[in-house]
Amino acid sequence: MRISTVASWLAAVCALVASVVCYQLVERHVTGLSGPAWFELGCSAKPGGAAAGCAKVLASPYSYFPGLPNIPVAFIGLMYYSTLLAWLVGVGRPVYAKRGLHYAAFLLVTLGLGGSAYFVWIMSRVISEWCAWCMCTHALNLLIFICMIFMWPRRRAVGGEGIAAEGSVAAVAAERTGGAAHPSARVFILTLISIVLLNYALVNMLGLKTWRRTAEQAAENYQKSMFDQWQSGREYEIKLTDKDRVRTYPVSASMIQPRPMPLTVVIYSDFECPYCGKFAQFFDEQVAKILGGNVRAVFRHFPLNPACNPSIQQNVHPHACEAVKLVEGVRALAGNEGFWKAHDFVFRNQESLERGTLTPDEVAKAVGVDSAALKERMGSAEIDTALQQDINDAKSLDINGTPAVYVEGRHVNSLVVMDALFWKRIADWYWERAGVRRPGRLVNKATGDQ
Repeated sequence: MRISTVASWLAAVCALVASVVCYQLVERHVTGLSGPAWFELGCSAKPGGAAAGCAKVLASPYSYFPGLPNIPVAFIGLMYYSTLLAWLVGVGRPVYAKRGLHYAAFLLVTLGLGGSAYFVWIMSRVISEWCAWCMCTHALNLLIFICMIFMWPRRRAVGGEGIAAEGSVAAVAAERTGGAAHPSARVFILTLISIVLLNYALVNMLGLKTWRRTAEQAAENYQKSMFDQWQSGREYEIKLTDKDRVRTYPVSASMIQPRPMPLTVVIYSDFECPYCGKFAQFFDEQVAKILGGNVRAVFRHFPLNPACNPSIQQNVHPHACEAVKLVEGVRALAGNEGFWKAHDFVFRNQESLERGTLTPDEVAKAVGVDSAALKERMGSAEIDTALQQDINDAKSLDINGTPAVYVEGRHVNSLVVMDALFWKRIADWYWERAGVRRPGRLVNKATGDQ
């Protein structure tokens, strides 16, 4: 067997292996899921693993193709090696008369090798971490380049003046019978069509279907792990009193009577915290609905400002203490209902609060209390006492940020406090524990709206 024939077959095998590796890298990159056992041996995110830097390389901005911030480099590699594979199987090594085809393929491989050299340099000089499978694909690219040199078309006389193929993967049989002019127009056109269809399949079927489906599975697994973390976490004893600020919600019309005890969610919050405002809206619009209204929200203050919260070292929110006085002043005048009106109004007007332009007059007008009375109440010692009580209770809960959310005494990871899938798992757990069929639609008893 001629060396050119061996080189042709070897180049095709290298392209196939590199395509498989790139596919696994793309799947890891896009979904974060673990790959087959053989892949994990070389691309482990575990400290001290065979390639502990794999995750760091894939997480770096250089893992996306330059100029294409949403396209992983591994995906470009997958298209590149798949294209080479189709070409090597279909065209392989053309006859000397059609050597221009080999020159074009060789130019593509040369450019690819330049790309490999660039990314190897990035790993060594910029990221200072190594991805074993990334290096594998670059090594295979170098081997393909060498094979392409051995596959270089050469003139060979047949009967004194003919030209025949010499070692093409697809033309071996033809060569044995006399050296047909390879590739024929039909083979060439079919190869180009296969390349187009293959890349179309990669972009569409894999990109839009396989990866999306896998990503959804990854998200589901992530939510399950977060739920398991919550369920196995420490259960704090959070005592409720008749002075707590409690919000209840209209229950679903399909709720079985007598209804079980509502799920208790204690929320330590800061009115100047943007994420707290988003969570308050998310809780009212989604969490209450997911739980069929059978939930009660208990609000407690934890302003990130040392002026009124001694447990905080840095003044993160300069107007948070003033916001406490505003809403607690309303509470002193209008009770629990007035507090929640003020709660919603202040969160809706966080930008004004951050600028220091939210006035007691605006709050009083919005919630329906006397402005002068509100200003007087804002200086009450009762407000300071209530605030310090919340802060003292928070000390035993290891709170270091807001919103700090506790469901039935267990802390909810901040990564999932605004994740509907997580709350659906909480709801499933709640209804199963209560032994009650999960209700359907949420109905507002006051308006009849669903």
